[in-house]
Amino acid sequence: MTDLHDTTDRPEAWWTPNDLHAEPYPARSDLAAEAADHGMEEAVAGLVRSGWSDVAEAAIERAQAVHGTDPTDWSRLQIGRNLLSAALATLMPVGGTTAAGWVARSITTHGITGPAYTAAGAALAVGGAVWLGRHAPGPLGALCGVGWSLLSAAAMHLWRFVRSPRGWILTRPLIWAAASGVLIVSGRVIVHTLTGA
Repeated sequence: MTDLHDTTDRPEAWWTPNDLHAEPYPARSDLAAEAADHGMEEAVAGLVRSGWSDVAEAAIERAQAVHGTDPTDWSRLQIGRNLLSAALATLMPVGGTTAAGWVARSITTHGITGPAYTAAGAALAVGGAVWLGRHAPGPLGALCGVGWSLLSAAAMHLWRFVRSPRGWILTRPLIWAAASGVLIVSGRVIVHTLTGA
C-alpha cells in the first residue's frame, strides 16, 4: 500500500512558501515598462493611464469644439405650440370629457391599445358601410357613392394637411392627449398602489 506521506518520488512544487512573501504586483509604470519588451508599450500605457475622467474630458472638449460657436436653439422646443396643444388636450371638453380624459378612460376600459383600436374601428365601420353601400342598386347605391367620394376627398385633404407645415395644429394636440391620458392612468395606478385603495 502506498504511503501518502512518502514524498521521495513526488515532483518539486512550482512554488515555495517563500513566494508568499515575494514583492507585490508591479505598479502601473512597471507594467508599461515590461510591456515595452513585447512591443505593446503604447497599448498597455493607454489602458493603464486612461480612465473615465479622460474620456469625459475628451467628450467635453469635442462638444465645445463643435458647439462652441453654435448656441443652444431654444426655439426648437416650440414652447408656445406645445403649451397651446397641451391646453387643448387637457382642458377643451370633448363629449363630456377632455381628449386626455377620453384616452385615459379608453385605456382603463379596453387596455393600452384601446384608443387606437377604437378610432380605427370607428373609421373602418363608417368607411366600410359607405363602401359596401355604394355597390347597392338604386338610390341607396347612388347616395353611398356620393358619400364615398366625399369621404375619399376628405381623407386626401386631411392627409395633405397633416403633412403640411400647419399639420401640428391637428397632430400636436393628439400627441399631447395620448401622453396626458397615459400619465393620468399611470398616476391613478400609483395612487392606488400607495394608498391601497
